[in-house]
Amino acid sequence: MLNGNPVPGAMVLRLFNPTPAQEANSLYHVANKLYHQIKATIAAMPIVMPPGAAIAGVYATVDATRGVWKAPANTSLRFIRKPTVAISDDAQENLNVHTTGKSVNAIRSFSGKGILVWERARSPGTTTNGAT
Repeated sequence: MLNGNPVPGAMVLRLFNPTPAQEANSLYHVANKLYHQIKATIAAMPIVMPPGAAIAGVYATVDATRGVWKAPANTSLRFIRKPTVAISDDAQENLNVHTTGKSVNAIRSFSGKGILVWERARSPGTTTNGAT
């Protein structure tokens, strides 16, 4: 069955370099066109996702490739069109090196760099946990 219709007996599974007439009789080409139409339709839909899964993936990747001692900062995020909230340098300034020593890395978009889990430069003499 293809799209709810029985497949004709003369239909072949796949032809390489088919003529247009042969392509109409190829199950691979008929189903492949439908697949690409569905894929294009889904890709055109904007989906807003919470950042938790992306950040968990960044942590897992950094832990596996660079070690658990490396902060997951300044790491690029792939397959993201844009962050839902644009954070400027001024807005992020209050997120970094708080008096308690806790900092927040923001997901930011940069031209020429893409979308990064961004850690703004800290004050000289401070470590990632805020200690001096």
